[in-house]
Amino acid sequence: MSTDPSTIRLFARGMFKNLWTYLVIGATVLTIVLVPRHWYLFLLTALVILTMLSAYRAVTRIRVESNRQFAAENDARQKDISSLKAQVRDRDQEIARLSVRPYDEAHRRSARDKLETHSYIERDLLRFLLQRGETAGALIYQHSQVGDTFCTQALERLTHEGLLLVRTDMSRPTLEQPRFWRTNPLFEAVLQDLLYPRNEAQVTPAFFI
Repeated sequence: MSTDPSTIRLFARGMFKNLWTYLVIGATVLTIVLVPRHWYLFLLTALVILTMLSAYRAVTRIRVESNRQFAAENDARQKDISSLKAQVRDRDQEIARLSVRPYDEAHRRSARDKLETHSYIERDLLRFLLQRGETAGALIYQHSQVGDTFCTQALERLTHEGLLLVRTDMSRPTLEQPRFWRTNPLFEAVLQDLLYPRNEAQVTPAFFI
């Protein structure tokens, strides 16, 4: 049983309360019944008995309070354990979900073989469009660091290989409708895995984000 100050104070209050109650009851009884000849012996005996009863009730009260506190603390610990188990379960499910890639090994080999035939310029162009999404051709040329000719060749070759998709905006009544490029959604996931981290001999990227 705990013997910290709070427990001692609880015991003292309980014992005093019980003892005072018994003394009041005893005094009331003495005023009603005939007091024996050696009343002081009776009073001393009664005081000892009342003190023992008061101590017993105080100990019982402390034990009940301690059991209640222990039960409350145990419930709180069980709730914390359940919460931690739920977090671990959710984390394991997330890890399992992330470990399953949205493509098969044949698809990965096909994309890897295509990338091996391309230069760092074309691979950097793929990285550029992976991060920016669909982008107008004019912006692609603005961000190119290798000149318009190499940029045009990279766009044409990647589009021919099916790694890029091109869309022409026909809604504008101009002589030259703008064109927009984006990575093929069928290859986006596998390209993210194959192109990052960037490991090219050419330190400076061909396209700045």
